[in-house]
Amino acid sequence: MDSRTSGFARFTQFLQALFPQRNARNASLATCVITALTASFLVAPQAQAEDTTTYRGTNGIGIVTKHVDDATSVSEVEESFRTAKEMGVEWTRVGAPWYHIERERGHYNWKFLDQTVEIAKKYDIKVMMQVSTAPQWATSVGDMSEAEKNSLDHYKDTYAPKPEYYNDYGRYFADVVNRYSAHGIVDYEVWNEPSMQGFWRESSENPNPSPESYTKLLQATYPKAHAANPNVNVIAGGQVVLPTYDDGTVVNGVEYLERMYDAGAKGNFDSLAHHPYGIGAEYWEYNGWAYMFDEPKTKRSPGKSLHSVMSAHGDGHKEIWLTETGQDTLNANEQVQAETYQDYMEAWNETPNLGPIIFYQLHDRKPYGSNDKEDYFGVLRADGSWKPAAHTIKNFTGGDDATPVESGAVPPADDDIEVDSGAPLPQTEDDIEVDSGVPLPAEESEPSESSEASQPSKPDSEEKAEANKEKSAQKSDSGDSPLARLWTSISGFLRNNVWKKFLDLFS
Repeated sequence: MDSRTSGFARFTQFLQALFPQRNARNASLATCVITALTASFLVAPQAQAEDTTTYRGTNGIGIVTKHVDDATSVSEVEESFRTAKEMGVEWTRVGAPWYHIERERGHYNWKFLDQTVEIAKKYDIKVMMQVSTAPQWATSVGDMSEAEKNSLDHYKDTYAPKPEYYNDYGRYFADVVNRYSAHGIVDYEVWNEPSMQGFWRESSENPNPSPESYTKLLQATYPKAHAANPNVNVIAGGQVVLPTYDDGTVVNGVEYLERMYDAGAKGNFDSLAHHPYGIGAEYWEYNGWAYMFDEPKTKRSPGKSLHSVMSAHGDGHKEIWLTETGQDTLNANEQVQAETYQDYMEAWNETPNLGPIIFYQLHDRKPYGSNDKEDYFGVLRADGSWKPAAHTIKNFTGGDDATPVESGAVPPADDDIEVDSGAPLPQTEDDIEVDSGVPLPAEESEPSESSEASQPSKPDSEEKAEANKEKSAQKSDSGDSPLARLWTSISGFLRNNVWKKFLDLFS
């Protein structure tokens, strides 16, 4: 008898003691529970490790909402988060753009990011923070004349930092982690779609993306982030769904990842981001879902995937986070968008080792009339009305109560937003402590030298703690039944096992 078997025998005796078989109901319940436990307890360890996914159902649906930096008012952002919560959304992606926050080297302005984070907390929506875009002083744009800058036909913030500024990015990334880990944010993405020129221009002389350079940026960032918070989840930037272009302006996501590993990426990220646009596409290079596990089989498949590349380098256990995907309604009608969203959520819910799926985006951009599909990715129309896809999300999640965690309206002044604890956002270095008990630095602040303060992993808010206390009280009031004692004794042990759904039937 091995240790697992003997341990289970002792545990069975414990269950039998909890369920004294004084009647047929207790005997039947004990038999059911013990049978279910036997099936999961005796499963081979390697089989248990196959699916470590903790994101299922409503615990992983996200959408990109409006943020304080891209809205006309704080109340507009508030309404965006309220609507997302009403749909049952649990996650959002928030940008922490280096380009905007450290426009002048050594000086941070956190105002809009603080406000967005506090609104997310107010509606109990979890944040995955994307740290992207480089300020001009850190890129080759800084070497251009004003005339040259004005002549550019693309955004100035699409340039990658010069190699001599990789450590500056790592320092900034760590300061972001240090600042917001105290507020429950521990998931941070390193750049957005670095495998295409549209978001990573190596330099003005060589504007094409480089997996090798991106890997060096990861190497400069990862240790600093973990020094700021050992429990941080550093997510390597989202892979795009396109073939490699002959002119080098785009590198296919799977090829890009292979080159990252060749350049030394192993050990420098905790999860991989992917943008699986194109679910259902006939050809592999345009089907972002097939990129992940080479399933479903598609035409022109190379027989490899993001997961197979990760597995070949010992990283097959790491999660793939779907930090952006969706369907526009310029090239497809609204009903097709809704059906596509349903396909995504069903496929995501059935696939192991995935992080949350975050849809792009909540709102169409206005005014209408352009031929740019980017303006039509919303599940809400420009006037705020719901497209069918918004109802599809709500039907999948069951919706949620959109009442703020703390009651009270957001003040009308953009510079006077309230945090969910009732305390104002910090304005000076002497300012308040937020509800986690950890003070936010000044809105205008100097970067830290080392960012070595260790932070807790995903601390619960006071509101959640109170809710848990209330639930515990309710359980106590329900009487000292065998089932209640079982739940209290082994709930932690049972969490995330395959028979959790069985227990949910009796909770």
